[in-house]
Amino acid sequence: AQAAGSQLRRPLLSLNLGGVHQHAQMDDTKTIILVRHGETLGNIRFRSAVVCFKRFLKCRCPSRYELTMAFDIIRVLVCCRMGEIFRDPQLSATGQAQAADVAEQFRTDGFIRKEGIELVVHSTLRRTGDTCKALFGDAGIRTEEESIFREWYFAETSGCCSTDGSWPQRIEACRVWLASRPERVIAVVGHGMLFQALQSGSGATHFGNVEAR
Repeated sequence: AQAAGSQLRRPLLSLNLGGVHQHAQMDDTKTIILVRHGETLGNIRFRSAVVCFKRFLKCRCPSRYELTMAFDIIRVLVCCRMGEIFRDPQLSATGQAQAADVAEQFRTDGFIRKEGIELVVHSTLRRTGDTCKALFGDAGIRTEEESIFREWYFAETSGCCSTDGSWPQRIEACRVWLASRPERVIAVVGHGMLFQALQSGSGATHFGNVEAR
């Protein structure tokens, strides 16, 4: 599923769970459904910064809005408020609308019932919690919050600033957590880089906002 009215997608998903490849839509294995969070204020600022840089390279002027969003990153850096953009930004108005749109697609398609989702897990960051609430909040499904499913953050590259290990250790911990659960169909509301790492070697492309695979 994706925002803006696109159709539900059910491609084959392959995750390496504790050394054993688990393939979705096969009767004798687990199904793991990955759902990325909605657009955040951080996404907007970062995208604007990239657009400004590309326009400057082509000797073109960015729009006033793009410049405002890009320079807002500098403001945050100066004020030592990195988490506002990079670690734990809120959903933007567009992100909230995306989550509401996909939630309606889920209801119309009967997605949760058809897939037989037994458990939903999301990270401890606001953008996944809010997206999860919009998509699954009224479904009556057991929901858990786990910090190991949070997005990569440059301050924890070596693991020295993290209580649960380095990035590779957290990815392995996510696989172990999913493999150890008794539920057969689990939805993970998480992050783009997290999902890329979980599907490493599969050739999977980056997730769009509120895209489910």
